[in-house]
Amino acid sequence: MKTWYWTTKEGLDDREKQDNAPYSEWVSEGYLTVLPGAVIDMTFVAVQVRDICAEHDVAFLAFDVAFMLSFEEACEEIGFPVWRYEGPGKPEGKGLKLVAHAQGTRVMFEDKQLCMPKSITKLEDAILSETIIIDASPVTYSCAANAALIEDGQANRAFDKKRSRGRIDGLVTIAMAVGAAAMNEQPPKKSVYARRGVIRV
Repeated sequence: MKTWYWTTKEGLDDREKQDNAPYSEWVSEGYLTVLPGAVIDMTFVAVQVRDICAEHDVAFLAFDVAFMLSFEEACEEIGFPVWRYEGPGKPEGKGLKLVAHAQGTRVMFEDKQLCMPKSITKLEDAILSETIIIDASPVTYSCAANAALIEDGQANRAFDKKRSRGRIDGLVTIAMAVGAAAMNEQPPKKSVYARRGVIRV
């Protein structure tokens, strides 16, 4: 599992004190990339994704719907085609497929969206079965140490940012990636008639 971490130069010292995290040290060691300004330019992110797709066979990008519109606009600005997957039977677009990934405890049963309860379970399974290798990074370790989970009445779990002790974005994206990879590996569901055959009466 490969991870990339970016932050902004403006306010870095204040965030370092507030979060009690050695961001400057992580920058000097190459684990964290500092970008100019107060906010991360989404066109920078779009370029990074475009370059990754040029080097690797990327099936799709799992995304948090809260930030996706600005990413799509940035992709259009740099001429990188993307399209949102809306479910089986819906027309496909051109370019990189974008698949929504829900963040709460709600479980999605339809095939058009990923959800955090399933992704967390897939990540746990991969770690316990030792079928995943995650890049060694103090940023990732910090995210994992900070993370807290919330559970609903049906034992569906999600990350709880309010109860977490610090920034957890790295671990959240790792869970999303594992859940997305697991979905991509699943064979398409067959009709009940394909499994059992048609019974004539």
